[in-house]
Amino acid sequence: MGALLGGMASPPAWPAQLEGQEPGQRAALQYSLGSAGGGIHAAGALSPRWGVRGGLHAMPRSFRTRFGGLDYSVSFPSPLLMLGVDTYPLGGSLRVSGGVALLLDQVFLETGDLLMALGPEEVTVGTNSYAARRVGRVEAEVTGRSRVPWAGVGWGGNVARGRVEFFIDGGVALWGDPVVRIEAVGPERGNPVFQEDVERERQAMEARFGRFSVYPLVLAGVSLPVFGRERASRGGTP
Repeated sequence: MGALLGGMASPPAWPAQLEGQEPGQRAALQYSLGSAGGGIHAAGALSPRWGVRGGLHAMPRSFRTRFGGLDYSVSFPSPLLMLGVDTYPLGGSLRVSGGVALLLDQVFLETGDLLMALGPEEVTVGTNSYAARRVGRVEAEVTGRSRVPWAGVGWGGNVARGRVEFFIDGGVALWGDPVVRIEAVGPERGNPVFQEDVERERQAMEARFGRFSVYPLVLAGVSLPVFGRERASRGGTP
């Protein structure tokens, strides 16, 4: 046990291929694109086998999609802050990572103002059709975890090597079972049948977003050393 504790207290050995790097001078900026949007991270090597990173990801600000009989504008939480720890178990390119994503916002949906609809246009809410002008405006908020744990595996981007590297990552983020709150503001608001249809709309929306309770993370990018570039030897020419 004493030998084990002594080994844990000792600093990790710096392999011969990394001798040219000064201790404490291994950092990089990492740019990525994938299912979490576009991201920029600051990354640092604690040793040849351990590193940390943190940065911001920006999702597409909004897009339009259809739920039931209504067209919604969907806004994702953006930006989101991702923090993580990387380990390179073989000291090379294979990476195992984990951390937490902090959502600064939630998912919002809105139909726009249907009160401005002209003529006898109708929309379907739940199982019934209503005059669009009487539906008014429908807004929804989808809430999951605000602190989302994530884990994954990757290849490349080892900051300890002090060079430009491309990398790819795959994993999952545990967003959890989402809760949907929905509200319709219009002349039909006091209609109990309409309220039942709004509840059906809410349940359908919750089931659809529930597919992403375990959200897939796939991204690729490049790691650019900021300082601590690889050198041939400690006494060599820079």
